[in-house]
Amino acid sequence: MLPSEVTAKVLREFRDTFPTVALRLRVEGLGAVASCLIGEDAQLAIGWPIIDDDPAFERQAIGSIDLIPATVPIHPLASPGIAPGESLKHL
Repeated sequence: MLPSEVTAKVLREFRDTFPTVALRLRVEGLGAVASCLIGEDAQLAIGWPIIDDDPAFERQAIGSIDLIPATVPIHPLASPGIAPGESLKHL
């Protein structure tokens, strides 16, 4: 959930700063981020605060993003009579 231009810049700077360190980038679903750390498939992860309640993780905020809920017209949250902001209860 990072802008691709930010990710690319950080990866370039990492390569320039640590040219001898191998870096493997994986893109996973939200729950898989924590699983990669728990399973020791990763030593560093950038993910959503869904893992913030686990005392096994050390967290550091690196920024923020705005989430904008959207739906297709046939979704229940797009039905007539749904109050503005109702979708926020489902995030």
